[in-house]
Amino acid sequence: MNDPNFHLKLQGFPDAELGKRLELLELFDDWQEAMRHTLPPEKKSLAEGFVWDGFYPYFYEQPLKILYVGRESLGLANCDYLDEILPAYRIDKKIGVTGGAKHLNSAFYHARMLHIAHGVLHGCKKWDDVPWAERIGDTFATAQGISFATMNLSKFSNESADEFSADWNLIRLSVDCSGDFIKREVELLDPDVVITMNIGEFLPRFGALECRSSGGPVDTYVLRSGAKTSLLIDGWHFSAPGKSHVRDFYEPICSAIQAGIRDGLVKNFDPAH
Repeated sequence: MNDPNFHLKLQGFPDAELGKRLELLELFDDWQEAMRHTLPPEKKSLAEGFVWDGFYPYFYEQPLKILYVGRESLGLANCDYLDEILPAYRIDKKIGVTGGAKHLNSAFYHARMLHIAHGVLHGCKKWDDVPWAERIGDTFATAQGISFATMNLSKFSNESADEFSADWNLIRLSVDCSGDFIKREVELLDPDVVITMNIGEFLPRFGALECRSSGGPVDTYVLRSGAKTSLLIDGWHFSAPGKSHVRDFYEPICSAIQAGIRDGLVKNFDPAH
């Protein structure tokens, strides 16, 4: 690995997770190199803007390993997504660039990830009892707080200024030249629950799927990726405007997880505690 800042990518991770972190970094190196060869000549420069993601520290110590899957990053070409976002959760409490930044509590994409993970990991508690995102962020990805994993379908960054318009051509290009790397990342992360954000046609990229329910605020699937069987929940994108935190996101996700527990799909997690 030729990254001069490689040692920085290991900071904050407990010893027990360093092996997984190294595996993931090696996977991303291989992924980026494959893109350099696969992209058409006029698009090869995109590979140099590859965006790393994965799991935050203490993810593997959680009673339920939650993986969030978004569509693409914004303005983070050639960055490690986790390195950029973690200080925003813990210290800055703001998402975005100066001038256009939002307070963490009102940056719905990130606030909802923090709120939902905290609520689920604490027994699917009532939404009103979940702390504000800024408070959850104080101890996020530490031994005293919660953690989760996050990945984007696309490893290319959308550099446009419109945060609500996905660049689907760029997303498809990234997916098309990723081969089986998306599935391999999911296998390495080994989640118990995968929460995808209106990914639609790209869901089969994560592994073999068996639909369990559809037609409500979320669709649920059994996901088989490698030797792992997980519960996959696909719902609204977390930045979707005009949606209810509780009705459209939290309650259907909690209900899907509770159903997964009853069906034996989600194991070794008691939402009553």
